[in-house]
Amino acid sequence: MAEFLELHRASAGSGKTYTLAKKYLWYYLTIRQDNGSRRLRTVPELNDSLSHILAITFTNKATNEMQQRIVEKLDALAFPRSGKSPDYMDDFCKELGVSPSELSRICRKALYVMLENYSEFQVSTIDSFFQLVLRTFAYETDLNDSYAIELDSEYLAKVGIDATLNDIEEKKASESVMHWINILMDRGRESGEKWNIFQKNDDGKSIYFRFMKSVGKLENEDFKQIRDELEDYFERTPDLPEIYDELDTLCNAPLRAPFKAMKDAAERLLSLMETAGSDATKDKFRDHARKSLRCRWSRMPKTTDVSFAPLKDSSFEGAAYLKRKKADPAFYERAEPLYREMTAAREMWLAEFSSPSYRHWNLYKKNFPYLGLLSVTLRKRKEYLEDNNSVELAETNSLLSRIIGEDDAPFIYERLGTRLNHFLIDEFQDTSRMQWNNLLPLLSESLSRGNGNLLIGDAKQSIYRFRNADPSLIADKVERQFSGVRTLGDAPSENTNWRSDPEVVEFNNGFFSFLTSRLSDESQAENASVDYRSLYGNVRQQTRPVKEGDKTGSAGYVEINIEKADKKEDAKAAVVARMPALVLELLGRGYRFGDIAFLVDTNAEGEALINEFTRYNSEAGEVGIKIEFISEQSLKVASSPSVKLILTTLATIGRGTAPEVREGEDAARKGVADWNEVKCNFRVFALRHPELSAPEQLELFLASGSDTDAIAGMLSEMQAVTLPALVEGIAATFIPAEMRRRDAPFIAAFQDIVLEYCESRPSDIASFLQWWERRGIKASISSPEGMDAVNVMTIHKSKGLEFPCVVIPFAQCSFLTAPKGKTEWRWVRPEAVELTGRELPPYLPVDTSSDMEGTSHEREYRTYIDMVTMDSLNKLYVGFTRAVHELYVFCTEGKKSDALSTSVMLRDFMEADANETRMTAGVPYQHSPVKRKQEECPVGTVSDYTARVTPDFLRYREENVPSVVDAEEFEEENSDPRSEGNILHSVMERVYTAEDIHASVSRIRRQGLVSPEKAEEIEAFLKSKLSLPEVAGWFDGSARAVNERSIIGGHRSPRRPDRVMLMPDGGAVVIDYKFGSSASHRKYRRQVRDYVFRLKSTRRFSYVKGYIWYVAEDKTVDCDSEEKP
Repeated sequence: MAEFLELHRASAGSGKTYTLAKKYLWYYLTIRQDNGSRRLRTVPELNDSLSHILAITFTNKATNEMQQRIVEKLDALAFPRSGKSPDYMDDFCKELGVSPSELSRICRKALYVMLENYSEFQVSTIDSFFQLVLRTFAYETDLNDSYAIELDSEYLAKVGIDATLNDIEEKKASESVMHWINILMDRGRESGEKWNIFQKNDDGKSIYFRFMKSVGKLENEDFKQIRDELEDYFERTPDLPEIYDELDTLCNAPLRAPFKAMKDAAERLLSLMETAGSDATKDKFRDHARKSLRCRWSRMPKTTDVSFAPLKDSSFEGAAYLKRKKADPAFYERAEPLYREMTAAREMWLAEFSSPSYRHWNLYKKNFPYLGLLSVTLRKRKEYLEDNNSVELAETNSLLSRIIGEDDAPFIYERLGTRLNHFLIDEFQDTSRMQWNNLLPLLSESLSRGNGNLLIGDAKQSIYRFRNADPSLIADKVERQFSGVRTLGDAPSENTNWRSDPEVVEFNNGFFSFLTSRLSDESQAENASVDYRSLYGNVRQQTRPVKEGDKTGSAGYVEINIEKADKKEDAKAAVVARMPALVLELLGRGYRFGDIAFLVDTNAEGEALINEFTRYNSEAGEVGIKIEFISEQSLKVASSPSVKLILTTLATIGRGTAPEVREGEDAARKGVADWNEVKCNFRVFALRHPELSAPEQLELFLASGSDTDAIAGMLSEMQAVTLPALVEGIAATFIPAEMRRRDAPFIAAFQDIVLEYCESRPSDIASFLQWWERRGIKASISSPEGMDAVNVMTIHKSKGLEFPCVVIPFAQCSFLTAPKGKTEWRWVRPEAVELTGRELPPYLPVDTSSDMEGTSHEREYRTYIDMVTMDSLNKLYVGFTRAVHELYVFCTEGKKSDALSTSVMLRDFMEADANETRMTAGVPYQHSPVKRKQEECPVGTVSDYTARVTPDFLRYREENVPSVVDAEEFEEENSDPRSEGNILHSVMERVYTAEDIHASVSRIRRQGLVSPEKAEEIEAFLKSKLSLPEVAGWFDGSARAVNERSIIGGHRSPRRPDRVMLMPDGGAVVIDYKFGSSASHRKYRRQVRDYVFRLKSTRRFSYVKGYIWYVAEDKTVDCDSEEKP
């Protein structure tokens, strides 16, 4: 009997991780028999079981937590504690018909197998699994199997744009690129915005920023589905700028004639008005004519700018008008026809704006230049990735989709070297369409063999649409794709909330049922792309059973607060001001700082709370309670003052510290060129005079002429100037001890980042600082486990977490409306515009805006509004369901409130009056119900950072540095040829031609292996040796050199010669360096002959020769031999 594909719709707090761990252990511990039932595996079967199960999560943190949970549950089953049956024990024993002791025996064996074969314990992120598959198919995708992963899509967008702009500056850009750039810059000038695209501002208003955002939108899977079609179009359509110009002319042509007629009539009317005097009608004529002349021919007049309501025909027959006309008949007989002519032409002009062709073209033309630049920036990005042997992480799904077909699963498994029998996919609502399509063949193959699989998630918690998440997969598409899917979680009996108190659960059950029903009723049913009522069909959950003896006196508490003000900004400020008092109230009832979480939508909202807590703490004084808080922003490594100081000093060193040369009168003036250097010098001066107050330190520093050269002094004391050594030196020299203690975790994290950076990237200061600004600056330290501090985090970061008390200070949002100031791209097929004999692009990008209403693309706009509403709804749900005991929600209202806003919906649900500002459900706990677990071991933290100018791991002793000057010194009795040889071998490892000697010697000097003086001696020694006639030809670049590369062959272990030269005539020459005496010549000869034999055995070379080069003795020995060594 085949097993099911289980689709588990697990609502918040229903034990998703519990269920996934249980299912994993079920597949691991049991095996399906021929009759369809399952039994416990034997030990040999356990050995083969682990590698055939794959659990997929979406973050590295979730991966670690899942592995830990599975091991903990298996350990509990293997070693059950007396008096309590561990999780899963009763269910497994009942299902399998075995005793607890038998199950525990197998679990002990399974635990040992898992720990011994931990690398086969496959719990992986979906990106990691796809990368594994992609590397397996590197050949099919034309990739080098040693490619690197580029994670930063934003940086790649910048690379493409900057390379395009560089071509313009160097006059290498094509005419089409110049055409599009000129259009963008002209638009910027016309709108009064920052039009210079070469000014790379990221303030959101510059053309460069918008260009960056447009390229960033290419990460959307909608674009990737049509990219090939667009690229084909670009290749066969080189005249895209001409198509744009012709379309613009064609669609705007109907506006020109009425516009010209309106302007002509307005000019004649104003000319007539010059000596006409003034009355109510004349003033209106004059004002309307002036407004008409201010119109731009291709732009709809704005209501607040140049539009006006023309006089109607009846107005010309009114008593007041006739009286004025009678008083000045000559003027009105001439002016009235001109006014009628002007307004009639104006009405015709405005009517053209509503024509289908113009409305559609107005949608298309805005982003048309970005489409034109698209092919160029994509090519530049591709060139960068190829040059750096990299693959963009976001492209993994696209690459795999090209090589994975519906029937390719057996072939994929053959290449992977293993077959996966069971898939368990966590957070399935966050899976994208392309990810699902890539997994589909593997999952289908597993099901075809009768194996069970699990998909678990919750469409209500899908808040990653910006990462291409498709909640419709778990909502209905999977059930349409597969027959016989076993679904769980739709009924309340399958959906118990084990997290939150009953009052919180019942509030969420009722509110979200009410809200989604209202949204479904209010949305346009015939065009709605989301059925909110169906999406939240399983929102009602059972409450957890109340434990016997529970004397907390409450079953949960929910409080709704609505702050009203004339302006919404003032209402938000008032909410923020209330937060410290709320924290103190919760503390007064026994909660701790760490029990409280503030969940926000944006980083800006989080910063507002942090600033308020900081302000409160500064005013609390020494006797008041200070609020301890922690946030993502406060955990950023770059936020540390010590790290900022290190970076500033590195930048100063990178620019150079040479004093400014002054002449004449300027020579007598005091001052230095670099303000950062002044600050560095003052810090050192202050450290040397701790007995003085800050004002006294500053006064004495200035009086001394501020001539301390702290950076130069630090560098002179350093024995190595590698980047990690510089960080250590700066920390020791410029950061006070107290500051080092306070910022120890941040300094340690920064040094870790530096060390990791230096492993695979250029280690000069300039390269590091550039990398830091684009990527390193985003790094954060991990939040210490068990830290007692109020949590301030975004709702996205809170997903999967729970807190005793949750505060949502900015819950107000509007539903079924487009968000202000935010748009997305939709790729649409062009409608209502066409050019005879011209092929238009198959797709055009349009901004989601109200301009789409009344066009062929109105449905896309309605779908966008539904998607945005779903995002807002799901974020509220995630936020509300994080609370365990108490939930506090704050909404804000201005003078006007949207009928479909959070505050209105909450009032309606709770049947409160329209002016009600505080509503509650349940009773707040008088004493905190949180049960404290006694920590088995204290949490370890970095409490100090000890720094030295030259750390121990970079320090060397001068007397231990080998002396390498000339051949004679090698013959001294006290010399150590082995030590000397190791150092010289290290140098020669990177010498391909004689020109490489300096760089290779500099490397070992920077590593602290030799002093600067010894480095000069080594360089001179090697240059003299490589210039000898006998060996010069080996280092002149005429042959391809391979240094320190292992030769695998025969039945013995790999051997690594010092140098192999692949000659132009097809031969190979092996060279082994010896820096000691030739007394051991016979042993060395056998070694080189082995190298020669192995190379000859490959049959790839026309001949192979081998030489020993005794460098110190200027002696070379030919070791070539045909006989087997």
